[in-house]
Amino acid sequence: MNVVMEKSSHLNLMTMALLQTCSYVIDQMPTEVTVDINKSLQAFSIEGDGESIRPPSWTKSEDDMVVIAPSTLPQTTSLAGPVPFNMDDYC
Repeated sequence: MNVVMEKSSHLNLMTMALLQTCSYVIDQMPTEVTVDINKSLQAFSIEGDGESIRPPSWTKSEDDMVVIAPSTLPQTTSLAGPVPFNMDDYC
C-alpha cells in the first residue's frame, strides 16, 4: 500500500477518525460520558525518522478558537489561558 501523506499527517487523520467513531458510539449512551481528547491522543504514537511521533494536543482559547500545538510543548491551563478539549468540544 502506498500512502502519499506524511507519517504525522496520516497519524493525525487516523486518530481523528477514531475520535469521531468514539463520539458516535458515546452519543448512543443514555448517560453523559466525558472523554478527554488529549489523553486519548496520548495513547497513539508511531516511529518516524528515528523518533516517536504523537498527534498534537488540542486546546481552546478564551474566544473558542481551536489551538493545535505539538504534544512535546508543555500545556498550561489557567483561567486566562487555553483549556484542554473534551469530547463535547470535539463534537
